[in-house]
Amino acid sequence: MRRHRLALVVIGWGCLIGLALLPRLPGPYWPTAASGITATLLAFTLPITGATICLLLEQLWRREKAGTASPNGNTVFAAIVLRIVVFVIAVHTLTLIALAGVLPRMVNGGRIVLLLLGVIIVLIGDLLPRLRRNHVIGIRTARTMADPHVWARTHRAAGYAMVGLGLILSVVAVTAPGPVMPAIVVPVAAVGTAAVVLVYRQHIPGRIE
Repeated sequence: MRRHRLALVVIGWGCLIGLALLPRLPGPYWPTAASGITATLLAFTLPITGATICLLLEQLWRREKAGTASPNGNTVFAAIVLRIVVFVIAVHTLTLIALAGVLPRMVNGGRIVLLLLGVIIVLIGDLLPRLRRNHVIGIRTARTMADPHVWARTHRAAGYAMVGLGLILSVVAVTAPGPVMPAIVVPVAAVGTAAVVLVYRQHIPGRIE
């Protein structure tokens, strides 16, 4: 787990936030056992989720031969996992701050989450062109796994599409009026997904011999 030291630091931060805000979460929780369990779940579920994601992906990566054979494979893999964990813990921190009543009323939590999602999509999309063939992360089909050139072209184009989608989501989060945000986000996400599929189909040969 050495390659995930930064991710573990972020998870540790999430646990500290949960511990610090536990007494301020909606209660009462003591001495009511059920309420205490609920508060504890609120305080630590997402950090545990982040740690589980990190652990499961690491176990799968250790069994991976194609991905680890690349000189940059471990670095890119660790960077993608770190970005996923950062997003999970950021949402966790924002949620607890809101539940504890610390988040100012004028701050729109949903807008911040959408902005964070857009930024994370941009950062992961930026890494996709450097991702080498593996069975853990990426667009894993028979065609991309059979040909490293098809893999590279597909992930380069998909990376561009993700960066574009993330930028659009970020702009929507900052500028769009609150009531119309869902009406914008859903079609944007659909268009982004369709763009990735179209790019994949355009960057592969009709049949692998």
